[in-house]
Amino acid sequence: MAQNTNDLLNGKYEYHPITDWFFSDKDPQPVRPNPNSPGTDFAVLQPGQAFEGEIDIGVVVQYENPKNFAGSIRSGVHVLQLELSTWNHPGEASDFANSWRGVGQLVSGLIKTEPLEIRIPQNPNVEMDCE
Repeated sequence: MAQNTNDLLNGKYEYHPITDWFFSDKDPQPVRPNPNSPGTDFAVLQPGQAFEGEIDIGVVVQYENPKNFAGSIRSGVHVLQLELSTWNHPGEASDFANSWRGVGQLVSGLIKTEPLEIRIPQNPNVEMDCE
């Protein structure tokens, strides 16, 4: 996250977390893919097709305290860009790429979203329910 698109493109971040895939004991354990063909959790696209997905993210916003806390941003306009890993399965993607070649090319690595401008309000009405 950066204060503007130019800062983002130049790597001048105000917040740059590196988050990996985390699984809790309540999440289903990741299953190693079938070495012969991709399963239903893989998108197989024809040329010209696209895949859309959703992901929830959060940022920590600091409002009243004059001291700056690492990992938080202040109110105002910011630019957000996500880098997402296309492979979150046990094993290396390269181990599956050759055996899946008959289905298509396995895309692995990181993909980036377009920069997204977000606006954090200056004095929001925050309600807390602490029980």
